[in-house]
Amino acid sequence: MKNGVDRNVEALRGVLELLARIHDDVYARPARQLGLQAAGSHLRHALEFYACFDQGLPVGRIDYDARPREAELETQRPTAIARIEAVIASLSAYEVSELQTLEIHQDDSDPARWTTSTVGRELQFLAAHLVHHLALVAVILRHHGVDVPERFGVAPSTLVYWKASGARAV
Repeated sequence: MKNGVDRNVEALRGVLELLARIHDDVYARPARQLGLQAAGSHLRHALEFYACFDQGLPVGRIDYDARPREAELETQRPTAIARIEAVIASLSAYEVSELQTLEIHQDDSDPARWTTSTVGRELQFLAAHLVHHLALVAVILRHHGVDVPERFGVAPSTLVYWKASGARAV
């Protein structure tokens, strides 16, 4: 059974593999006909959640609304690749229990509103959030003619279901 770090690292490595195969212009090109932003926009958004997690973990308080919103992550594929590699290294170096409790900022309209969570739950959230955005990235890249693996952006539970039911080849 994979822990939260392993799940995130595996998904991020899949992103690196895909980014190595696409051109910079495709990374930053929106799919306007579909009403979608560029693949880079979705990756920037997801990566910034990891930045919030990494910044907040040492103090036990994470505010996902306080994202840095770094434009170069969504327009510069090499910058995104370097950031993904840094996130993988950071996640791989964690030596905290997934049961450790954290405070999570709950309401962007109320700075004083926090809720309790755990490192494990937040790692699960990060992985699910990433997969959600990778599903959109897959649609955008396919729209631009990129051959994206069928499993890319598919939730682990769906992959298990596909395998068990024979619903799709995985």
